[in-house]
Amino acid sequence: MQTKSQKNVDVQKPQQSTSVLVKQSVGEAFDKFTILNIKTVKLTGIQHDYVTMERDAIGKALKEAGISDWLSNTDYLELSTINSTLWDLENRIRSIEATLNECEVKTNMFPMFTEEYVLVSRKIRELNETRARCKNLLNKTYGSMFQEVKKYDGFETEVADG
Repeated sequence: MQTKSQKNVDVQKPQQSTSVLVKQSVGEAFDKFTILNIKTVKLTGIQHDYVTMERDAIGKALKEAGISDWLSNTDYLELSTINSTLWDLENRIRSIEATLNECEVKTNMFPMFTEEYVLVSRKIRELNETRARCKNLLNKTYGSMFQEVKKYDGFETEVADG
């Protein structure tokens, strides 16, 4: 289900192209690549063209950095699977919220979150924690100068000393 803002999106190419070169961890580059890869399957038209262009630029940058075997790396494959699962779970959450919003409009009351909503939300949190660990494993494997650093109540990524 699309929101109002999604329905009215009219993406047009800018007159002048601008991009920003930012140093980032290897794990973050892999993460972005996998998400863009998912989008190339889900999107069409100009949106597809933009995400394909960005994904290919990241792939090229990884190759130029001397990283060539990553598509078969088990941690990369796990990260790709995690991001694909997260995509589906986020869509499920949006669907549940749309149903709850319809109920609120009809009854003028906001219903409590359903058991499914809570279970899906917990799964998203768990996968995001696994995703952070996976990104750091990739950072370690490829000698990244940056690391994924997360700290929440009950969760913290392990980082190596300088």
